[in-house]
Amino acid sequence: MTRVSELVSENLNKAIAKYGEAVYATNYGADPTFFFDSTGAIQTAVNIAKANGLSRVHIPAGLYRVDGTVNVDTGILITGENAPEASQVGRSMGTVLVAGKNSSGPVFSFVPDPALYGATGMMKGGGFAGGLHILGSDHWNTFANAVNRPAVYMERVQTEFTIDDLYITGFLKQGLRMVRVYDGSIRGGRIMYCSTDGVYAALSQEGDASGANNTNAVHIFGLHMENNPFMLYANKLSRHVQFIGGKFELHAGQTLSNPFVFDDVREYTFDSSTIVTRCATDLTAYSNPDLQPHTFFMKGGGCVKFIGNDFTSSPTGDGARIIKQDASSPGRLMIQGNYFNNLYAGGGEYPIILKDSALFTGNNVVTRSLNNKRQIIDVIGTKNRITDNIFDVVSGGTTPDGSAGMFRVSAEGNLFDNTINGATPSKILVGDQKYIERTNVRVVENVLEQFEINNSTPSVGYNNPSGSSDYKVSNTVATSITNMLDGRDGQVVRLMSINGTATTFVHDPTKIIMQAGANKTIQGYGKFITFIRRGGAWFEI
Repeated sequence: MTRVSELVSENLNKAIAKYGEAVYATNYGADPTFFFDSTGAIQTAVNIAKANGLSRVHIPAGLYRVDGTVNVDTGILITGENAPEASQVGRSMGTVLVAGKNSSGPVFSFVPDPALYGATGMMKGGGFAGGLHILGSDHWNTFANAVNRPAVYMERVQTEFTIDDLYITGFLKQGLRMVRVYDGSIRGGRIMYCSTDGVYAALSQEGDASGANNTNAVHIFGLHMENNPFMLYANKLSRHVQFIGGKFELHAGQTLSNPFVFDDVREYTFDSSTIVTRCATDLTAYSNPDLQPHTFFMKGGGCVKFIGNDFTSSPTGDGARIIKQDASSPGRLMIQGNYFNNLYAGGGEYPIILKDSALFTGNNVVTRSLNNKRQIIDVIGTKNRITDNIFDVVSGGTTPDGSAGMFRVSAEGNLFDNTINGATPSKILVGDQKYIERTNVRVVENVLEQFEINNSTPSVGYNNPSGSSDYKVSNTVATSITNMLDGRDGQVVRLMSINGTATTFVHDPTKIIMQAGANKTIQGYGKFITFIRRGGAWFEI
């Protein structure tokens, strides 16, 4: 049987082969038994590596106290040992650095030496690799006694810096804060149980104080972020940042805040990632739209893209609010080829709020109703394209009452072309109809949609204007229909009576126009009447 020590040695040999010879922190007093503070010893190892032109400081397996801050001011890589048995259960497997609680500074600070790089110069390289755990709380899976400090701070670092297999847990401030950081990668690792509500983000990507320089070209592969109430903060024109193949999961009991905030960026992309969203179940709190968090909130300029992601949320609770673009935001959203499971909201803001020139296309949306409403997308701007999506309306929740539509539009020049599978609400699209450039919604059902019973002005919904739509008419008492709502010019509807109660269509030259110029009644199973809408009126054909 292979011993743990042999496996650890094997990992160390691989790290040496990949990253070169190193200065060992334990040779300068770093204590793997947790008895002494190891901050000074690790700092000494960094200084010696710098003085001798070496690029790596290695911290062997063990449990180390780091009460202060280790300052890395040149491109040095900090490596550790991630033993195969290292897990969230034990604190002594692999290289574990436990942050002290008597400091407000970061555990590691990467800021370039002005003597080497100038007062505003960029440091080349550096970072973490080879497996390292930075722990700020009592355990890997808790906020308990989390330290009130950041874990890692990076400023003016560039040119293929590396953050490889780094685990950060239990910091009330940032897990990783990046200020004007360029051209590097984050591969694997976790950031968990970091950030306080609305103050510090677990991952912060920022420009400098002047706003003239940003964080740029950071490629993030397979990062796992979980149970951080405030996941990401990006500002000051940060750009070309890609999250690929990651997992982002929100805590079930999180406080009311927007987990991902884009505060005036240039371009961010989320690609092929799993995003698990949860919202609080306090309906009183959610009755106020200002308190309703959307997982992704865009309040400045730039372009944020979501391509091929899996959005999933709990089928219980108060719905899942996914993406919100602020009414004042000049930015753009591209949402393409994603899967949204259990997307619903009731009694408050829509789960997806789009402003101007957004692209929402090729998505599959599974939606339920809540609080008698089935709300999906609120369009508060113009020139948005919402096309080629499939909305699967599934059972569960409460029956929609028609007071809120699946889509709401309040501006002009928007394009709709989608398919809805399953029972639709009585209102598919609401808002000022004259502003809709083209609406083309295909409703696909196994059975005919049924008119509202005993309603003199039933809704026929928005359907394909180039095709026909069939409806059942089922009244419990004799009813006179004086108008049909929601139709569009060119729309054809065929109505079939399915019981013996009379339904009379009232001839009205401004609303319903019968062939004989008089009222017409259908009664009895299978009796049909067909209309086409022209100039705002319905004509019997």
